[in-house]
Amino acid sequence: MTLGIVLAGILAAVYNVALNTVLLTWLGLTVGLGIIGWILGDRLSSRFPSLEEEPQSSDIPPIPPAP
Repeated sequence: MTLGIVLAGILAAVYNVALNTVLLTWLGLTVGLGIIGWILGDRLSSRFPSLEEEPQSSDIPPIPPAP
């Protein structure tokens, strides 16, 4: 996040654009890509359900409860 703000400052200085414009563009891209990722993740998670974990067998006997 900090890298994006520093990069925005450098781009504003190099291309002689107002810093507010560059920062608002950066914010818009960040929020827009986040929303797109959220929607795609929601759609794809139903197609790829999580795998059921198999119980792991252990050679260590269970510890009896304390009296």
